[in-house]
Amino acid sequence: MNWTALLVAPGIVFVLTGLTAWVWRRSSKKVLLDPDKAALPFVTAISVLAIGIPLVAAFLQEVLKSATNRWVADLLLSAMMLAVLSLFVGAYVVYTLLLDAPKDQTTSKVILGEGRFGLPAAMGCQYSSLVAFLGCTVVALAAFAFEARAPAPSLKSTIGTVSIERPLPELGTTRDALYKLWGEPDVAAPERLEYKGKATRIVFCLGEGKLREVIYGDRSADYGQKVTCRAG
Repeated sequence: MNWTALLVAPGIVFVLTGLTAWVWRRSSKKVLLDPDKAALPFVTAISVLAIGIPLVAAFLQEVLKSATNRWVADLLLSAMMLAVLSLFVGAYVVYTLLLDAPKDQTTSKVILGEGRFGLPAAMGCQYSSLVAFLGCTVVALAAFAFEARAPAPSLKSTIGTVSIERPLPELGTTRDALYKLWGEPDVAAPERLEYKGKATRIVFCLGEGKLREVIYGDRSADYGQKVTCRAG
């Protein structure tokens, strides 16, 4: 689990919320808000979250099924936590603005400030968590699309092939004729002659001074393995 992708965005939201509460607690400024107009952006945000949360949850399932880097899934999980936080805090803000906040007696507007910091802090938390949710989702979507469009890694090994530039001698060819046809071997023994190319290895097995078997293959596949001729 990538804790950075999972916790950085919620950590920033909590820091901004605490900073907002600290500023409004120290402020003696009085702000009057029309409750209906002030609640409208938060109602809209709740509607956006109600649509976005199921979509991001489905996206998270697709990411978990794929071979995408795990930090993308952790980032989406962080986005889900932020969305749930924004949803509940937004509902609290709407309820407080319309029904529970202190109001001015003459204008019937909601009073913010004068040392009250709960509602402003909740409003800041809702906005910041909504923005962080959208940001995490966009970053995860971009990373997922980038990895999906990346070319598939090439295979490190392929099926071995043998390339022979000189004709193979017929069975029964004498040892001297092999020397004339193929030249000096890399390994010479009474019962075998071995020729090594860049990618191939060919062994002529001899019996009574004549060719009786040919063994050839990919040098990279059997490098370091001694080729043994069958007993005549």
